Amino acid sequence: MSDKSEIFEELERRVAEAHVYLRLDQAREELTQLESRAASPDLWDDQDEARKITGRLANIRDDIDRWEKVRIELDDVVILEVLAREENDESVTDEIDSSIASLEHQLDDIELLACSTENMTKTMLCVKSIQVPGAPMHVIGLKWSCECISAGLKARASP
Repeated sequence: MSDKSEIFEELERRVAEAHVYLRLDQAREELTQLESRAASPDLWDDQDEARKITGRLANIRDDIDRWEKVRIELDDVVILEVLAREENDESVTDEIDSSIASLEHQLDDIELLACSTENMTKTMLCVKSIQVPGAPMHVIGLKWSCECISAGLKARASP
């Protein structure tokens, strides 16, 4: 069984970066505050404000849940790989490789979502300024991808 420690180090780096750019420590604090506001009996007295609160609450929960799921899956597959290597058990190689591919895909999604959320206004302005009639969609995707990369993320946009 081959040692996958370099792959796991890269995945660990990406998970740690996601924790930072998702601002999960701040998000958890905001989650507590929003849950308190959402529990208020007069929440729906102002329907627009209530929608903002519940929408933000859902978005924060989604970010935290996505990250925690990846964190747990990475921990699990690292342990599985170490045990398999120690026992020279080749029977779980496909499962480990599948988990790695899944984690990479999930992290790509997290990075892309964070990129689109964080830079949406800036990106839309840039896209609008470069869009010309008849321009193919991949030009817009390329610009969006560049905006994400300039924000320090490696997200890739699909045309």
